[in-house]
Amino acid sequence: LEPLEASVEPMDDHGLSAALAADDDLAAMAAIRRLIGSGDGLTPRGDDTVAGTIAGLLLIGRSLGADVRKVEQLRGPVLRHAATATTALSAALLRHAFHGEVAEPAGRLLTALAGRGDPFSAAARLGAVGHSSGPALAAGVVAGARAAIERST
Repeated sequence: LEPLEASVEPMDDHGLSAALAADDDLAAMAAIRRLIGSGDGLTPRGDDTVAGTIAGLLLIGRSLGADVRKVEQLRGPVLRHAATATTALSAALLRHAFHGEVAEPAGRLLTALAGRGDPFSAAARLGAVGHSSGPALAAGVVAGARAAIERST
C-alpha cells in the first residue's frame, strides 16, 4: 500500500485515518468536524476526504474481516453534523459513503485495492476527477484502506 499512498495527492485529514485505525471515536469525530465543510465547491475537499476514508475503511475492512461496527456507529453524528456544516450534495455523498456507495471511479479504486485491477491506474483516474474531489476521494480511500488493514491485524 505504501507505493500507492505515495502516488496519491496527500491530504491533511486532521488525524482521521489514524483515529479510525486506533478505534478512537472521539478523535475521529473531532477530525470529522474540522474536515466537513472545509474547502470550496459543491463537495468541499474535506467532505470528499471524509467520504473516501469512511467508504474505504468500511468496504476494505469488511473484506478483511475487521470489526467496523464502531465506525458504522459514527453515521448518525457525522450526518447530523453534515446537515448544517456543508452542502446538501456533500451530505448525500457522506450518507452514501456510510452505505459503501461511491462514484464509479472511486469504486474502481476500491475494486483494485481488493485485488481486481491496477490500483495505480485507478487512483490516477479518480485523481483526475474535478478540481479537488477526485484527489481528495482517492487520498481518503487509500487512507481508509490503510486504517482497515491496521484494524484487521
